[in-house]
Amino acid sequence: MELSKRMLVGIIMLSFLGGMVAAGSMGYGPLAYISFQIQGSSGGGGSGSLLTTPAYIDLGTINAGDSGSFTAEASLEIPSSGYYEFDLENKGQLEKAFSYFVVTINVGGDTVVLSLYGDDSEKIYLDPGTYDVSITVDYTVKNNPQLTNAQDLLFLKVKAEDES
Repeated sequence: MELSKRMLVGIIMLSFLGGMVAAGSMGYGPLAYISFQIQGSSGGGGSGSLLTTPAYIDLGTINAGDSGSFTAEASLEIPSSGYYEFDLENKGQLEKAFSYFVVTINVGGDTVVLSLYGDDSEKIYLDPGTYDVSITVDYTVKNNPQLTNAQDLLFLKVKAEDES
């Protein structure tokens, strides 16, 4: 008994749709995601440029009024001796979420302390080399925060004194 092409296509389609329904009813879902940042590509790096491998700080789910501390590591490659300025960024956004926000940076034996509600910029002298940088954030969440979600918000930047 020979099946017509139309019947064969119909059987294949029904089998495919049945398989999709069966897979959907088994409750499968995504197993893994990946995120990455590629250093040294266009827009940065090169001779004489400051290179960083940033820290990503994830405070997770926190509640209004919570206080805490979180430490992360970064690296910094200094091409030439000079003064380097550490600045808090996106202060307006941070002020909407935190009543207290202090960042302590340890680099090359020096300590820089920046505060959202105080000194938010400081310069230190660094010699050429690659530095491990320890960044500690101490915080208190506002009781009624206006900002309740942030993803990869830049809050700390370093630049050579003569760069804008």
